Amino acid sequence: MMQRKRNKYIGIMLTVFAILLFCNSSISWKPSSLMVIFSMLIIFSIYMGGVMSGVGSGLMAILFMIYIRNNTSIKSALICLSNHEFTMNIITIICIATIAAVMDYRYRSYYEKFVEGQTFVSRAEEISDIMTCHVSVEGKFIKVPQRLCSLLGYTENELLNMYWWDITDLHDALKEEELTRGIINGSRETYNIEKKLRKKNLDTVWVFCNVSAVRNDAGEVLYMLKYMVNITDRKLMSQELIKKEQELAKSESRYRNLVELEPDAVMIHEGDIITFINNAGVKMLKASSKEEVIGRSIYDFIHPDYVYNMKNQVSRALTNLNCGGSPFEIKLCNLEGMEIDVEVVNVGFTDEKSIQVMAIVRDITERKKAEELRLTMKENERQLEEAKEYDRIKNEFFSNISHEFRTPLNVILGTLQLMEIQNKKEGKNMDKYTNIMKQNCYRLLRMVNNLIDITKIDSGYYDVNMGYYDIVKIVEDITLSVVQYVQAKGLWLEFDTNVEEKEIRCDPDQIERIMLNLISNAIKFTKPGGKISVYINDKVSSVAISVKDTGIGIPKEKQHIIFERFRQIDKSLTREQEGSGIGLSLVKSLVELHDGTISLISAPGCGSEFIIELPVDNNNVFSDEALNAIRRKNIERMNIEFSDIYF
Repeated sequence: MMQRKRNKYIGIMLTVFAILLFCNSSISWKPSSLMVIFSMLIIFSIYMGGVMSGVGSGLMAILFMIYIRNNTSIKSALICLSNHEFTMNIITIICIATIAAVMDYRYRSYYEKFVEGQTFVSRAEEISDIMTCHVSVEGKFIKVPQRLCSLLGYTENELLNMYWWDITDLHDALKEEELTRGIINGSRETYNIEKKLRKKNLDTVWVFCNVSAVRNDAGEVLYMLKYMVNITDRKLMSQELIKKEQELAKSESRYRNLVELEPDAVMIHEGDIITFINNAGVKMLKASSKEEVIGRSIYDFIHPDYVYNMKNQVSRALTNLNCGGSPFEIKLCNLEGMEIDVEVVNVGFTDEKSIQVMAIVRDITERKKAEELRLTMKENERQLEEAKEYDRIKNEFFSNISHEFRTPLNVILGTLQLMEIQNKKEGKNMDKYTNIMKQNCYRLLRMVNNLIDITKIDSGYYDVNMGYYDIVKIVEDITLSVVQYVQAKGLWLEFDTNVEEKEIRCDPDQIERIMLNLISNAIKFTKPGGKISVYINDKVSSVAISVKDTGIGIPKEKQHIIFERFRQIDKSLTREQEGSGIGLSLVKSLVELHDGTISLISAPGCGSEFIIELPVDNNNVFSDEALNAIRRKNIERMNIEFSDIYF
């Protein structure tokens, strides 16, 4: 290309030379042959040696022409020239030399820049990833860089015998062929394309290719200039990045699904504005949709007493990003105004745009209730233990004091018995006084025995001697044995049964105690002329024993306390009948030791009916011997149980 440019400059100089000759001839000037020769030599000198060489040649030519003109001994055409013509020849030589020097200077400057540019491109290719190829219009390689050979695994000669399309992926070839046609027909000057090249081992590499055309003066494409950069690593990184982004998108989708399925409420807020809330959070706040919550301040849903604490916890989360804080308890207020006990964990995190805080909120209302219930139960257990300890101490006290009472009472009763014997021997009538003393001793003994028995029952040491006995006979004998006591009070006693014999498993001694206690109560609270009825009802699987009187009755509102220990219906000091308030409580305990029940039917002024129901056990082994032993104790037991009644 540079050679063609230089030849063009030589042609221009010769054309200028011819024009000057024509101009000089047109003004009646005859150029000498030496001038023509010297002009040609100067042009050639400039062409070969440059401007300085041309200047030297021109000066030598002018001096030589002056020397010949002034030397008459040399025959030359210059002598025939006039001074004007000679001067014009000299001027012509100078003009031709000047024009030739200027054109050669411009050519050489352009050439130097061209060489410098080519050197820069070569150096740039060496130190960069740019690979420059010259490819014919048909696609055949004309010039290939060594770097491309190394990249594709071919030698330079192998590539020079190949076509561009031989190393181009088919899909890219079809696309690039259309772009190349656009450059050839002039519809585009250049194009860029990212494409795959096939290596010799059939692997592929990615290159970024910039393509342009080199044209001649007529605008025809001489060859294609392709600048390429290896972008395989970048492409692989890009593909890897796309893959990671897809995985990240999937992970984010899974994370969102997980957050949506999270049973705890999750709220994300930037500053204090809620940007995200899951379905559990919407449900917790009693909102109709997420849009009702998103965009509002998170502090709108926090109880005023806990806002300060929440702000402190948020500040800590923002200070320690990506670290879950310690859970703390606050109260939320939902859209219905209800307060909710919650446990919150704040986590600060950053995204591409801002710093946000994720609040994980767990409803602990039920846990709070359970905790309160646990504390209540613990307190109840403590109180129960205290009550048990108090009851143990009380029972221990009653047991001790009862034994302490019993000892002197036995001494007094023994002394009274001796006094009775002595009085009979001496014929003194002291029965009235001894009976009063004996009755009060029995009364004290009854109270002591009740206290002892209650203490034993509470502590689990009360012995019940169970056996199989005829309950009808036991109750009938007890009833008949107290007839004289009942009649002494002016009362009528009646016994009846719908079965003549019924064996059940029981302790006859305790049955007697139960019956005497109930009959004693009936006597105390029934006025003279009244009636006491004892009735046995066989229910096949159980036996019901009823003790009914026509006494004063018990108000309904006080019936629930009569079986409680130490409780009395009439607590006044002026009550008509004496009693400790232990009897019916002991009766109930004794009945329950037989797996039975006791109930009451009563009304004020209509009397009372106590009904005992005892279960029947069919594996009966009846014992008469035990009944006989009970009869021997009957008289003393009646004296003790009826000690509250003054005859």
